Amino acid sequence: QMVFRWDGGFIMVSWEKFEEGIEWYTKHFGWTCLDSVITPVGKKAFLKMPRLGVVTLKSFEGDFEHFSSDGKFEGHTRVGFEVANLDVTLSYFEREGIEVSNMITLPTGQVSFDIHAFENARFTAIHNNSLEGQFLEARVTGFSDVNVRIGVNNLSKAVTWYQENLGLKLVEQH
Repeated sequence: QMVFRWDGGFIMVSWEKFEEGIEWYTKHFGWTCLDSVITPVGKKAFLKMPRLGVVTLKSFEGDFEHFSSDGKFEGHTRVGFEVANLDVTLSYFEREGIEVSNMITLPTGQVSFDIHAFENARFTAIHNNSLEGQFLEARVTGFSDVNVRIGVNNLSKAVTWYQENLGLKLVEQH
């Protein structure tokens, strides 16, 4: 049996706007900054989400392609972040001028949309209806139970690849 677990990751921001990034995520997502440090590989801040998880805000350093902020490449793998209060969150983002994508309904019945965050970082949000009415001061409460979404061009080829290379079994297809 294969188990996928996500324990955090980097949200990249520019060196010169690092402190502004901390303020943005604490204000607009409702996260708490646990600590902020300067290391040999850049600035880091550790941001606690209200319900579940910690992420690291990290400054860009060097000219590494995967740390570029030029927006030329947008990946197709999305880690899911949880939203507890959908209408309140969407109203807040609209008032604050924070762009969100059109909502889609996942095969699980959950609503999902992308949030265009600080310096155009893109977050995939999934509504957790069971938390509606909780965490009223936060917009993004933690990692979602929908861990990851992987966009592919050819679904049947992708299914075959995951079966052959990772030993996964197709449970349901939509």
